Amino acid sequence: MESDGDCCVGAALAQTEARIALDLLAQRASGMRMVQDQDFDLPADVPFRGPRKLLAHWPE
Repeated sequence: MESDGDCCVGAALAQTEARIALDLLAQRASGMRMVQDQDFDLPADVPFRGPRKLLAHWPE
């Protein structure tokens, strides 16, 4: 567990970059939807807190 004074120097920058990228994706691909009924493979013992892949459908 991290204390208030012990964190990654680039964490805030990485979070800002991810927020900007996801905002742009949401604007430009407004028709994109997640594939229903997919299984999420979550990595164990890794600080990344998300699925290994996320399937999406983008209508033409």
